[in-house]
Amino acid sequence: VDTAYYTNINFNVYPKLFYYLCTTINFNLYKYGSAVPSMAQEALSQIPFAISKELAEQTAIAAYLDRKTDEIDDLIVDKKRLLELYEDEKTAVINQAVTKGTNPKAKMKDSGIEWLGEIPKHWEVKRLSWCFGIIGSGATPKAGNEEYYYNGEFNWLLTGDLTDREVRGTSKKITQKALDDYSSLKKYPENSIVMAMYGATIGKLGILKIPTTVNQACCVMGTPIHFNSVFAFYLLLAARNEIINMSYGGGQPNISQELIKSFRAQVPPIKEQQTIVRHIEVECSRIDEKIAKTQKLIKLLIEYRTALVSEVVTGKIKVID
Repeated sequence: VDTAYYTNINFNVYPKLFYYLCTTINFNLYKYGSAVPSMAQEALSQIPFAISKELAEQTAIAAYLDRKTDEIDDLIVDKKRLLELYEDEKTAVINQAVTKGTNPKAKMKDSGIEWLGEIPKHWEVKRLSWCFGIIGSGATPKAGNEEYYYNGEFNWLLTGDLTDREVRGTSKKITQKALDDYSSLKKYPENSIVMAMYGATIGKLGILKIPTTVNQACCVMGTPIHFNSVFAFYLLLAARNEIINMSYGGGQPNISQELIKSFRAQVPPIKEQQTIVRHIEVECSRIDEKIAKTQKLIKLLIEYRTALVSEVVTGKIKVID
């Protein structure tokens, strides 16, 4: 099925100006159908445009818009680069805090872990299996069996629900029968940490703010023993790349529960973990404010670009050559 239309442009119309005119079309007005929205060629061919008869004026308008939209696009690119720098800054704040602490005068020692390097002298190093009361996974009830999904009342977390943030809801739910029939489906408590073990989302993390079950692609670390759960979440964010690197056995990386259980991590005293969490949240909140302002500016620039094109091609802004 064809999904595109093309047009042969009249020789009296400058092609680039016609392109700008087309960007002002509200295509939603010409859609029909509900299952697969489409547009009819006849409807599109009847869209009216007001256009100068002078080819020189058309060319001047297009050249003006080329110049102005390029300037706006350059600004948008710069702002998007700035967003990347802000995200890098947040990563650096988290990495520094969870690996070195917040006291620059702390005496250091070799952690014995190559990627980690030195850590404060009073910190310990423990395997994750010693730091959580629960490390487990889940299952996928048979697809197509409505008894397992219809009117489900229990959260069922998939790796696609993980966004490196708090988890406050799941895209799917399962029934009590699914829990009864699949012994590997367990309800994990709030403040558990979840990591995606394989696939496109490998390494993605979440900290539960709801009790939930999970599928087999998730590893859940719950009931922390030596960890503040939020500190553990930030620690795993910082260690994610190392965990993924350790998971390469064949072609594709595949994190296993055993790898996570055996992973050695730094463990500060609980009170210090709480201090580190507060430091991270204050610093990241400051950066998030800058991110929000930059995102708002990008949105305004995009809106300005759209409005400028519309105003110029409709003659509301006069272009002087």
